[in-house]
Amino acid sequence: MKNYLFILLSLFLLGCNNTTKKVDKVESDPVTITMKVINNTDADFTVNCSWCVDKKDQTTTVKAGESYLLQSNTHDPSGTVFTVHPKPPTTVTQPDPSEGTFQMTYGYWNGAAHVTCDDICNNSNPTEKTHYTGCNWVFDAAFTGGKGINSTVTFTTKAFTE
Repeated sequence: MKNYLFILLSLFLLGCNNTTKKVDKVESDPVTITMKVINNTDADFTVNCSWCVDKKDQTTTVKAGESYLLQSNTHDPSGTVFTVHPKPPTTVTQPDPSEGTFQMTYGYWNGAAHVTCDDICNNSNPTEKTHYTGCNWVFDAAFTGGKGINSTVTFTTKAFTE
């Protein structure tokens, strides 16, 4: 009987010794850079950000006629790169090149985000200003309100002849 009471008391004490651990709430850094991409073309295209909100290297398809908000919460001086790959207009047969490249590069220092290289500095192409011989289509990236850390850019495409 004593052994039975001893085991029962031991189990009771072990059961009462359960403690809950405090779980720290993990929070995300605030968004530092945004770029709303408006696809005003007749073809779907992809957008990528090298550092998005708490994730690396995220690619998303933006359907023709729709928009997408690229966001990053980088707090690193090397920042992030937003890349858009516009597709040629569907009216161009045998398009050259098969897709375009548009890039904006950002960094973060002194408590703020900065544009470190815009689409011109990054040699985005094919555009009317930046293309090569044989190119038969171009895109235009029209910014609304400037090329800042929170911007909106509308993409259009058209056939091109030199």
